[in-house]
Amino acid sequence: MARRHFQLSNGGLFLLLLSSGFVLLLLPRSVTHRVHFLFAETFEPLLRIGRRFPDNAAAPSPQEQVVSLEEHNTLWKNYHNLHARLMKLQDEYNTAARIRSSLPRFYSGLVIADVVGPAAGLSHEILINKGAADGVHSGCYVMSPEHNSIIGVVRETSDAMARVRLLTDANQSIPIRIRRDGAALDVAAMMIGDGKRGGVVPMVEREKDIRPGDAVYAAPRPGLLDTPVIIGNVAEVQPDEESPLLWKIFVQPIDIGSEPETAAVIVPDTPGTERQ
Repeated sequence: MARRHFQLSNGGLFLLLLSSGFVLLLLPRSVTHRVHFLFAETFEPLLRIGRRFPDNAAAPSPQEQVVSLEEHNTLWKNYHNLHARLMKLQDEYNTAARIRSSLPRFYSGLVIADVVGPAAGLSHEILINKGAADGVHSGCYVMSPEHNSIIGVVRETSDAMARVRLLTDANQSIPIRIRRDGAALDVAAMMIGDGKRGGVVPMVEREKDIRPGDAVYAAPRPGLLDTPVIIGNVAEVQPDEESPLLWKIFVQPIDIGSEPETAAVIVPDTPGTERQ
């Protein structure tokens, strides 16, 4: 026996749904309440998707995306100031890293400073823009970042600046070592600035075999300098006119060019309190 197929027209479907709606409308609230919870439980995963997006997730209006010209200019200037400061810090880091790699000991306290200019009325002193706030103190040795050599000693400091006396100053003296590559020569002495472009080492016995070209180092000093650092070379050796049994040695610093633009201050782990 063949099965009957019932086909419902669009009009019949409309009447069926309309009648069902009237029936649901006339049902008691207790019954429709159960139907509501059954629907919520059945389609809860789909309903949850809509709750993940808060009401305030709408895209901001064009007015909210626009800032005033004054605020834009302020932000633009702040950005470029920060970028310039970042580039300056990067240059200081690169300079410090290069100097550290050339030293026999890794100095964690190496402060890179800009040379502001010569100290007022003093041709052999310079001012730098780093001071006590950066750990710089009187007695710290100062290097030339270009030549990795000692060029002076910090004399006075403020919070943000320091005054450096160059080794060529006639009032500056530091302990040194004179050495020669491939030889056992190691002479301890004192070097005094000649007031021009070099230094003088007096009171060295003539029995010491000092020759032009021998290397001159700043001698280690506890709390100030842990290892010898190059200053320059012996330029000339002459008998001392006042003491014929002694040598008078002239030293040519490595950095004898124009006034440096930057300086590196060696700040030891244990700061010293001596004054040069």
